[in-house]
Amino acid sequence: MTILNPLRRWKCSLLACLEYGRRKRLRKRKSAGLGWVEGLETRALLSAAVVQFDVSSVLNADVVVNRLNGVTDTTQTSIDRHNNSENYSLLTQTAAVALKPAGATANGLPDNGFISANAFHPDAQLAVSNANDGNNARVSDSAFDFTLNVPQSHYQEIHVFLTAGHGSAPFQLTLNYSGGTAVTSATTVVPDWMNPVVDSQSTYNLVTGMDREKADLTGYDDANRATIFGFRFAADPNKTLQSITLTPVNSENSGRLVFFGAAGVLSNSAPVLSAIPDQNINEQSTLTVVAHATDPDGNALAYSLDAAPSGATINSSTGVLSWTPTEAQGPGSYTVSIRVTDNGSPALSDVKSFHVTVNETNIAPTLVNPGDKSVDEQTPLNFTLSASDPDLPPNVLTYTIASGALPGMSLNPNTGAFSWTPAEQQDGDALVTFSVSDNAGGSDSKTISIHVNDVNQAPVLHVFNPPTVVKTTTLNFQVASATDSDFLAGIPNTLSYSLTQTGGPASSAATIDSATGFLTWTPSADQAAGDYTFDVAVDDNTGSYNSVAVGQITVKVHSAGIVNGDLLVVGTSQADDISVLPGSGSGIVVAVNSETYSFDSTEITGEIRVLGFPGSDTAQVSGAISHPFDIEEGTGAGTLIVTATDGSDAIVLEDGSLLIGGTSIEFAGESSLVIDALGGDDEVAMNGHAAVFDTTINGGTGFDHFSAALTGGFDSVLTLLEMESADITVDGDFAGILTSVEDLDHAPGSGVIDTLTVNGSITVGAVVDAGAIDVLHVTGNQAGKVIAHGAGTIGDVTVGGDLTGTGVITAVEDSPTNGSGTVGSVSIGGDSAGTIDVG
Repeated sequence: MTILNPLRRWKCSLLACLEYGRRKRLRKRKSAGLGWVEGLETRALLSAAVVQFDVSSVLNADVVVNRLNGVTDTTQTSIDRHNNSENYSLLTQTAAVALKPAGATANGLPDNGFISANAFHPDAQLAVSNANDGNNARVSDSAFDFTLNVPQSHYQEIHVFLTAGHGSAPFQLTLNYSGGTAVTSATTVVPDWMNPVVDSQSTYNLVTGMDREKADLTGYDDANRATIFGFRFAADPNKTLQSITLTPVNSENSGRLVFFGAAGVLSNSAPVLSAIPDQNINEQSTLTVVAHATDPDGNALAYSLDAAPSGATINSSTGVLSWTPTEAQGPGSYTVSIRVTDNGSPALSDVKSFHVTVNETNIAPTLVNPGDKSVDEQTPLNFTLSASDPDLPPNVLTYTIASGALPGMSLNPNTGAFSWTPAEQQDGDALVTFSVSDNAGGSDSKTISIHVNDVNQAPVLHVFNPPTVVKTTTLNFQVASATDSDFLAGIPNTLSYSLTQTGGPASSAATIDSATGFLTWTPSADQAAGDYTFDVAVDDNTGSYNSVAVGQITVKVHSAGIVNGDLLVVGTSQADDISVLPGSGSGIVVAVNSETYSFDSTEITGEIRVLGFPGSDTAQVSGAISHPFDIEEGTGAGTLIVTATDGSDAIVLEDGSLLIGGTSIEFAGESSLVIDALGGDDEVAMNGHAAVFDTTINGGTGFDHFSAALTGGFDSVLTLLEMESADITVDGDFAGILTSVEDLDHAPGSGVIDTLTVNGSITVGAVVDAGAIDVLHVTGNQAGKVIAHGAGTIGDVTVGGDLTGTGVITAVEDSPTNGSGTVGSVSIGGDSAGTIDVG
């Protein structure tokens, strides 16, 4: 369907023309005496779909003066009746501007004939154009009616635009519908064009406040009152209008009726919204639905939501609905109602509803990265993992160590609490992957680095006091043992021991094995006895990580002690006074100079060794001790004193060995030997090789007998004290001194020698001195002195060889007077140049 715009000379579709009218709705209009003002608007008429009817077929007059390109139209039909003296027409605005007198205001019709809608009328397009000098109105006398075909459609109202000249003009309007029905209005009066009305819904001033011009252009009337009126007629919106008929009503006083145009306001039909199927969507996924609607009137449509879940939106222009259900909205079922509304008058709408099912979907939890960690070995590392899970209802989260777990690591699966105390050998870097999983299959993981610092720990040192060491013996004892749990790069630390003396007499010989902790020390004979303290240190030798542990030991150095079962007694290189004597019970008391030691004889499983060193030592031992002795007096002028028991002892001295009862005493290096037989009837024997040292034998208080059977001669000093009898045989020369003393209160030589047999010679310088000598038998020469003091008795004397000039045989009684001794028989086998002196 099209309409012809007679002013523009172009055709447009019905909808295009409607849109054209809407774009022009803010045109200015004339208000009496006030010039141009903005037109009023109402929502109903401004938004209504208006059809401007093509009236070109009914136009028969030019009632408007126009001016185009500087040329004014000079031929017009007056709106007043013919032969009326006024004979006026209307002007376009351009013509009014050109023709108005000076000082007047130009008020003409819009040059394009368009009047914008206001509260009383829709947009109105008059058949007027300043660019068209043709007919622009229909002038009808009372008997001159006309019918106008209109675009066939449903209308809700019809507007006609009229004026009347030289008085008012009544008319009727007939609406001709399809099917042959017609509706004629009541008679309506058009006021005289110089009498504006009060606007109403039925009659209104379409254009008012205009000026006039004589049809022959002979006079300009600055009237400011000329008006074109509009009239509204209701139409049946349910019927199709085909045409309208305008009929002037005959009246003798009627003015001239002038028709300028007509328009129809279409009736509005509701838009139709297409049905939307139910939808299914996962939570937190976006649902997009496009609503589609049609409007039979071609009205503009707007979409809106009548009912929708929170967060849903719809584009009012495109009908695109968008919704992303939140976690809290799933699972669930929701009703969505979409409304489409047109811009017709009245506005109509349609609503369609559909259901949206939101499915619950699992969202994997998110594990918060705990960050890389650093910890010292053997130091607890504790931290707690945390994770978030947006699912509702909340899922149950479980924490695990996915990879990289090392011995000792623990993780609470419920709380995420991690704990680990790295062991000594776990220093370095470890990559550990932690994971969190929900009870619906979702998971997340994070990998961190844990750096374990190597921390050196001081070794643990244990020290042990060594056993007592006896001088001259070697102490080899582990005084230190250490452990070190440290590993550096997987390699255990190497331990090293050292020793520092911190107390006791000076010493420089003690050493410690740096690898084993064994202390080695051989105190010399001159090392002072006493307690020696040492600091033992162990070093783990790890450079900048070095750690040292220190302990203290005490080394006791004695001059006597049990070594390998022997009782060892050690002197010094100086003159020593040593004694090994019985103590109480089974005890043994040892004295070395000022030092005193006590032992239990049961502790001795070997012998008693007495070591003398260079120096004039005196060593005293007792035969009452059942353990054998080994006496080494060394190289000095030492004296060995051997004490027998208080009982009757069998004492045998033979080749550096002394046997007292069951006690053996070995000795060497002594320059003198003293044997104290003490009490009892003792039997003392000296056998074997002649002694090379001086010997004193004290018989004590009992009846003691001495016997000697010496081989290899005799060149030492032998002194017999308180021996009741003595029998001596010397195989070899006698070159020593033999003295027998009765007791300590008598002079030397007062004792008894029962027999003295020398199977050899008595050499020069040799002396035999006794109180009584019963038998003297010398197989060789007698060149020495044989003297009998005290009792002054010499029995039988036999010298197989010579009595040399140095040889002396003398018997002297010491008391009451000297020289009172006696000598028995004397037999000299050779020369007798010596002296035999009796009394």
